[in-house]
Amino acid sequence: GKNLTLIARKRIDVARRLFKMFDKDENGYLTEGEIPLIIQETYREMGQNYQPSREDVRSYMKMVDTDGDGKITLTEFEEIILRSLKNAGFEVY
Repeated sequence: GKNLTLIARKRIDVARRLFKMFDKDENGYLTEGEIPLIIQETYREMGQNYQPSREDVRSYMKMVDTDGDGKITLTEFEEIILRSLKNAGFEVY
């Protein structure tokens, strides 16, 4: 892969850890039922307590599940992390 900046690498490491943690059945993807926990945990890592609504989960799925198959793969998950860093003005490469 391309060389990620330090901050991007750190975020990706966190993302992989979260993904592993929530992919309970280890099938290599996350489904909608696993998403609220991911959102909560992501906010917790940033020191915030947040209860995602159904709408949050739906828009998260729409945003992350780029091929629309109802599953989020690790690649899709990493992609959204990098995209959100970029949107926040961080260099990722």
